Amino acid sequence: MNNLLVIMADQFTPFMMGCYGHPTVITSNLEIPLLVSGPGDREQSVIDTPVSLLDVAPTLLELAEVAAAARLPMEGRSLLGSLDDDREVVSEYHAEGVFRLCFMVRHDRYKYVWFEDEAPQLFDLHEDPGEWTNRAADPSLRSVRADLHARLINRFDVDDLGRDVAGKIAQKRIVREAMHRNDTHWDHQPFFDATKQYVRTDATKSYVRT
Repeated sequence: MNNLLVIMADQFTPFMMGCYGHPTVITSNLEIPLLVSGPGDREQSVIDTPVSLLDVAPTLLELAEVAAAARLPMEGRSLLGSLDDDREVVSEYHAEGVFRLCFMVRHDRYKYVWFEDEAPQLFDLHEDPGEWTNRAADPSLRSVRADLHARLINRFDVDDLGRDVAGKIAQKRIVREAMHRNDTHWDHQPFFDATKQYVRTDATKSYVRT
């Protein structure tokens, strides 16, 4: 068989550093399981190199031998071949009442977090997996910080995203005010009459009307 099995899952709700929910880029909130099993005699292994769900689609296309010229433009890199140390993983969060842009880039052992109009954060995940010590001001890591910041800026148009997010927040405020005035709620609960949901008839009678 030439079947390939890919198993992924959503992230769980974290309870770390006084944070609850998903509006954070704490590593425990970003990591999800990714299991891949395919044909052939391959030894089971665990790969520590950070990868992204964006890498899954290019991987499947390469396995299906779809020529690069026939593919739509997409982010991500195939997981086939060598997972070299230059692979980076990025994340962004600009929703659910977050009023500042938030980006994260992970490369090798370092993780860089950039907030609009706030001091950046830099963590050495080998020495500090819990992300308690911000090393952004550490002179010995100045080149690491500069490299990660450049990777982020090359990936995102921060100014354009800022304008887009600001506009959408204004729209959400209008919707929220309208919902408040009309006593409308997102958690709408539809009610069903179970007596009308199923076929209820005498088993001795025909279902066909004459």
